[in-house]
Amino acid sequence: MKDPVGPGKGNQLPYLDGVRLLIIPDASTRLAAMRTGKIDQMTELTWEDSAQLRKTNPTLLEAPGTIMSGIGPIYINTTRKPFTDVRVRRAMMMATDLEAIRKNINGGLGQILTTPYPLVKGYEGLYLGLDDPEMPASVRELYIYNPDKAKQLLKEAGYPTGFKTSVLITSADVDYYSIIKDMWSKVGIDLTLDVRESGVVNRLRGPGVRDYDLAPGPHAPVSIYYSGSWFWGLDTSSNQSQVDDPYINETMLAVNRAIVIEGEAKAMAMMKELMKYVLDRAYAIPRPRYNRPNMWWPWVKNYSGEWTIGYHNYRAFAGFVWLDQELKKSMGY
Repeated sequence: MKDPVGPGKGNQLPYLDGVRLLIIPDASTRLAAMRTGKIDQMTELTWEDSAQLRKTNPTLLEAPGTIMSGIGPIYINTTRKPFTDVRVRRAMMMATDLEAIRKNINGGLGQILTTPYPLVKGYEGLYLGLDDPEMPASVRELYIYNPDKAKQLLKEAGYPTGFKTSVLITSADVDYYSIIKDMWSKVGIDLTLDVRESGVVNRLRGPGVRDYDLAPGPHAPVSIYYSGSWFWGLDTSSNQSQVDDPYINETMLAVNRAIVIEGEAKAMAMMKELMKYVLDRAYAIPRPRYNRPNMWWPWVKNYSGEWTIGYHNYRAFAGFVWLDQELKKSMGY
């Protein structure tokens, strides 16, 4: 390729001789490598790690990362009892203290209503926020921690003392789900953490298998909202709640027609209206999220914090950046 834009337009790409992506499992070792200039750039830092690097290395540059990173929502397999009953799913939402998670785990950062879509610039038209005048009260109450109402709903659904269930996770998710387990225990939901190797988890939660009660899973990018990926289409990998609702199916077909015939503004408005129904059904429990920053050293030139350009086009920026070796040396690295 040739450099398509900017001062280097027409230059032969890539500028770099090579790129190494290092997998460093230990968090302290990762931070030490960044802090000492052994690595040039890191993405999706937690708020704790980024705050530490700002203190120890104030010359580092940074940009907001994606809000889609980190642990995904808790998908509820709606084909299994007791989750076929919407009252049970609503009780699980009310038994989850989402604000406490945002405050204590996320450092007070980010959004609570992130499933199916967080608020993302350019897609405001489809987002139904908790403070939106159009938000139904029946949905708004799901995001307020209310263990007493959760117990009442479980009793109405025929589970006055709660029930036992399990969540299919990898070892990386244990800390987070231990917190969920503790919260749910207060309303009688006895959660077992079914910890498996990642390959097993992916197989068990995949299409045609779906062998779990609950499972965290990935978010689809907001940019493909018209696919309705986590609540439309049983043969998709993202619909882990196994939602098959005639009203949703019909509406999503209409959204797809609208985006072609009437444009995105109309399609987004239709999606926002659909969210009143989807959120009220409590098919999944969101994970409060925040934008995890990307940080890099000043000697990485022609870079402004990109991580992914397009869907799954990760690290494509590497073909357009170069390293200022003299600057790095002058900074003592």
